[in-house]
Amino acid sequence: AMAAGLDVDELELMDPDDRAEALEEAGTDSGIRDLQAQIHSLEEQERALLEKRNRIADVRWEVRNVLGILEDAAGYGRWDAGRGSLLSSYLKQERVQKAKEAMAGLQEAVKRAKDVEDKQLLAAQDHLQEARRQRGWDIFLDNILIDWSVQDEIEMALARLHNFSGVLEEKERGILEELRSIRQKQTTLQKQWENQVAQL
Repeated sequence: AMAAGLDVDELELMDPDDRAEALEEAGTDSGIRDLQAQIHSLEEQERALLEKRNRIADVRWEVRNVLGILEDAAGYGRWDAGRGSLLSSYLKQERVQKAKEAMAGLQEAVKRAKDVEDKQLLAAQDHLQEARRQRGWDIFLDNILIDWSVQDEIEMALARLHNFSGVLEEKERGILEELRSIRQKQTTLQKQWENQVAQL
């Protein structure tokens, strides 16, 4: 049979993509081009979501880093408030400073993630700033009120960062759901494409 001037033997020798193109150029709508466009669009969406997930994973890594340092600071703080010494106060404040420095890496990761912004992170920074501001009194004046004040700031910073981590986890869960949905659509369209090709 001839399809709008095309020889059937020539069509059979073509690969499915070229065959679909030749048929559509000849005025026969195979639907394959439309399916390919949809599949390509889903691939682009998938790529964008994977990049977004990677950026959020970077932020989560940085959060875990800061949390680890702050947990150390809190441990020294509990020791300091109980039977404190100049050394425990110093070690606690050293960890607070390290956490503040690690926050810079966290902020950079948040900027790269673009749509990740949370008031909890800013509040955690304020608590660290306050704990750091009391450094001189904390180390050189062995006072239970100052020890507990600094400890409170550290614990508040920890709580804020744990909340922020929860927000990130929720975002990542949403991305995974979107990816699952896109991959299901891809599978469906791919089967449709294969069926259409088989009928050419």
